[in-house]
Amino acid sequence: MFLFEVGVIIGSSSLVDDIINTASFEKAIHNKDVAKNSGNKKIKISNLKNTNINILRILKAADITSINEEDAKQLPTWEDIASMYGDKPIIHGLETCEHYRNMVKPEDRTIGPAGLFNTGTNLVWKLMADNCHIDGETLWQAPWGKHEMASSRLKKVAEGAEKINQTAFFPLMMIKDPFSWMNSLCRHSYGAISWYSEYDKKSCPNLVRRNITDHDETAPVKLWTGKTHDSLLDAYNYWYGVWEDERTKFPHLTLRYEDLLFHGREVSRIACECVGGNITTDFHYEKESAKGSKRLHKGSNDLIRALLQYGDPARRLNGFTKRDLRYARRNSAVVEMIKKYGYSDC
Repeated sequence: MFLFEVGVIIGSSSLVDDIINTASFEKAIHNKDVAKNSGNKKIKISNLKNTNINILRILKAADITSINEEDAKQLPTWEDIASMYGDKPIIHGLETCEHYRNMVKPEDRTIGPAGLFNTGTNLVWKLMADNCHIDGETLWQAPWGKHEMASSRLKKVAEGAEKINQTAFFPLMMIKDPFSWMNSLCRHSYGAISWYSEYDKKSCPNLVRRNITDHDETAPVKLWTGKTHDSLLDAYNYWYGVWEDERTKFPHLTLRYEDLLFHGREVSRIACECVGGNITTDFHYEKESAKGSKRLHKGSNDLIRALLQYGDPARRLNGFTKRDLRYARRNSAVVEMIKKYGYSDC
């Protein structure tokens, strides 16, 4: 389905030199963590002097009145955020909004999230449920299953969704920068992937096996769907490739997780008005992790952690080797997806 561009293969360097996450980078992150844990002195948000106004608005909308001093020092600049995601939201599917409003009566409209694990499906559900008022209903997942392939629409029915009219459901499809997504899945896999060896699992994201240096050999993974892919990146490409093929068949929006994080009010308003709803005047961000802290979702990022994680360009490619990135650059599907959704090059 996806073609590969011809690229120049540079000779493999030693394992130590090959890791993008160099010793100096590790030291910098370590120093940050040590400093962060050395004290919990709080600073009032109103006293932050050099923090970007957009970040301050996000914190205020989440009812965060104070922040740890070390966390405050690490809050991202808007320049860093824009360097990775651009300075404006990117939303696909807006041309389908009017058709949906004309096709489905207001009281029959249902909206909700769909997407891969770790792409913000819980976050978009909470933001819309808390801030968007529609005559119909906001569901916590697509009626064919929140993490099911788009091709499952009209073919599968999620438990508890037997009475939901799938043709009247408007999916909010979530997508995340592929490199951030792979790292987040390495931190919290939720059983969504299976590696073929313990070494591959411990080396996640591990696109190209590090213990084989005379040639590039990918580390295959099996998704919860049962399909095996050449690498974690190829699994991402396949899943969203199916979405791109299917999304022309029905109304929808595709939203970037990063836009919900950094432009949550604007993106929520656009999505809400798309389906004929009204956004609240008192917009509320999620302060805690939208996934909650129990069972599978324990340890998920809260708002402050998410701002630090996804607003720092140095963390985006953490853990990827030079060979991993060469593999990614040669993958035309990755190049196309990054360009289409406005993510920075790897």
